[in-house]
Amino acid sequence: MKAVCSTLCVPLSSFYEKKRRKRSRGRKPEKRGPVQAVSDEKLLALIREDLASSPFTGEGHRKVWAGMNFGKGIAVSRKRVLRIMWGTDGARVFTRCEGWGWIFVNVEHWNAEVMGWHVCKKGDRFAALEPVSMGIMSGFGSVERGQPKACLSGWITGPSIYPITSRSR
Repeated sequence: MKAVCSTLCVPLSSFYEKKRRKRSRGRKPEKRGPVQAVSDEKLLALIREDLASSPFTGEGHRKVWAGMNFGKGIAVSRKRVLRIMWGTDGARVFTRCEGWGWIFVNVEHWNAEVMGWHVCKKGDRFAALEPVSMGIMSGFGSVERGQPKACLSGWITGPSIYPITSRSR
């Protein structure tokens, strides 16, 4: 087979991969990797519980991960906690024409998708919530008071953990 593949300029691994796929046709592909001790839904509930019980606001994924592993004894990877969490981040930037300004971005950490963004002169907590509102508007069309809270637990592409409230204007 090696001679045939080299004559056709096809890698040997491609031949065996195609052969393997033919054998497994019709079977449902299984999730790769080890079976998790805690499901994503259960881990999301534990993360929310951890954040609610914390005296601090805005804890990052590292602190939440440490709380899970060392505080509660639940073996979970830091990257898995990061995948489940999403958050808003901001940076102060300088432009030649306008001077100092702020850029806020709302990121879905598990797939690095930008859900919303906001550029402004004054970087405060209200400006940091604007990209969250943008993401909700693009996904659900409204950030009004009657917006169902259930949508926030399975927001567009993955679970979210931070409660979102719209401010009155």
